[in-house]
This record gives sequence, structure tokens and C-alpha cells, in this order.
Amino acid sequence: MMPKGPVRYFNLFLLLLCGCSQDAVKPAAALEPVLSHQYRQDSVTVIVSVSETNIATTGQVQLALDVQAPPGTAVVFPEVENAVEPFTLSGSWSEPQQTLPNGKILYRSVWQLVPNLPGETVFQPLEIIAGTATVKTDPITVSVRSVLPEGLDSLEIKDIAAPATVLPEQQQKEHLWFILLGSSIAMATLLALVRRRRNTKAIIVLSPRETAFQALANLPDDPIARIHELDRILREYLELRFGLPMAGKTTEEIIPVIPHYPLLGRRLTLEAFLTTSERVRFSHRMPDGFLEKSERYIRQFIEETKEEENP
Repeated sequence: MMPKGPVRYFNLFLLLLCGCSQDAVKPAAALEPVLSHQYRQDSVTVIVSVSETNIATTGQVQLALDVQAPPGTAVVFPEVENAVEPFTLSGSWSEPQQTLPNGKILYRSVWQLVPNLPGETVFQPLEIIAGTATVKTDPITVSVRSVLPEGLDSLEIKDIAAPATVLPEQQQKEHLWFILLGSSIAMATLLALVRRRRNTKAIIVLSPRETAFQALANLPDDPIARIHELDRILREYLELRFGLPMAGKTTEEIIPVIPHYPLLGRRLTLEAFLTTSERVRFSHRMPDGFLEKSERYIRQFIEETKEEENP
């Protein structure tokens, strides 16, 4: 039987109040852990858990600490940023305290972590203080795998033939060619002067492929500057070749507008490369071999998607 009058409205007010408080305190849903360890000291219990131990460079990990302590116990959680490098802290929150059936109070904090580089990372031990008890956890290993497609190592430029020996007859032909070349240059210079006097201008329009390869021939030596220049060259090629709006946009804003055609199955590898390249550029940490792989991938992508030449 439903309560009447003020009682019913009061119960409804309490229900709304409880729902609103929970959403405001907990901004993200906690993931189910795949690994957890439990520690006990005196009347204090600590449980550390992680949502994933094997992720891609585009994934994330949730690290959670649960502390069960008697009422009135002062609990101090550690600063986890330095313990999880090279992971980056992207968010954190603390859940409301709960009273457990055994009378203890449950304190819970959650950290959301994103990887910067592929490889194996060891989360360092964390130290939790609860009243007079100090609990130290064990290290946790998390593996991060690259999203770059396999096989980039085999994309190497190789000579198709050994250098040929120049014979005396060929040397004479070369001299003749040099003479003809010099004459052609002189004639071209004369024509250029004549056209200039007539106030005519010749505009040389390079194709997106030619523009990109000219830039690739003048890459800086510094690794960080080089990866930034490679990213700029690829973005400029995508804008010139496919008309994509690239200026001032992040990778997350670019991926939705990348066309399926005429990439012909290359969209997924392109998305993976743009995402990984962005993480490396902003982390300023270069994995071994990543720079060479990136340059080979960009050269191959431009060559395979270039405009068809008119016969």
C-alpha cells in the first residue's frame, strides 16, 4: 500500500537524493579486475587490483586500492604517478566510504592509466598508511603491445642491380650528353629571360606525391624533430591527395573523416599509425626502430595511394 501525503513525497525525495549523490562522486564505471592481491596487517586489509595486464597502446588500465579498517582510522593513499611510469594518469576518483557487515569501513580509490610506449612496464610497490599500520604492495607487471601492423620491418629499399662499369665508348657518349645538356640549359635560360621580359610566369605544380617525397629527402637529423616532420608530411599528403581537413585537428578528429575508398583496405593501418605516432611525439620517448619503421611506412603508403598518371 502506497504511503499518502507528505510521507510519499519525502520518500521520493530521499530516492532522488541517493541517486544524484552516487553519480556525482563516481565519474566513471569501475572495470572488472583481471588481477588482484590482498594484504593484511593487524586489523587492516588492503586489496590492490588492475583491470588489465595485457593491452594495446590505444587501451587503458584501471588501478584500484581498497582499504578495510576500523571506524575512525585515518587512511592515507599513495601518489601513484611516479610508480606507474611510463603510464600517464588520465583520471582518478574516490568512492564514498561504506560500512561492511564486519563493522569495518571500506575506503576505495581508483586511478585511470594510459600507456605511452609499447613494452613491459612494472608498477612499483605502493605504500598505504591506515592508522598505525603501513602496508606495502608487491610490484605488478603490465604488457603493452604496439598497434603498428606486422611486417613493417621487411619493407626495405633494395638495389635491383649492381653498379655498371663505364667503358671508354660510354664516356664519349657521356661527354656528348653533357654538351647537349649544357646547350639545353643555355637555351632554356634564354627562353626564360625572353618570357620574363614579356611578363609571363610559369607556375610549376607538383603532385601530392612529388611534394611529399621532396620533403622526405630533407628530413632533420634530430629524432624528435624528425618524427614531427614525418607526421607533418603524412598529414599534408592526406590533405592534398584526398582533400581532408587536417590543419589544427587532433588524431581523434581526423580518423572519422578518413575515407574507405580509395585506401583499399589501408584505413585500419593508417589509423593505428596516426594514433601511435601521436603518443610517441607527445611522450618525447622514441622506441628502438620506430623512426625507421615510420619513414618506411609513410613512403610505402604514399607510393600505394598516389594519383594515377595520365598515359
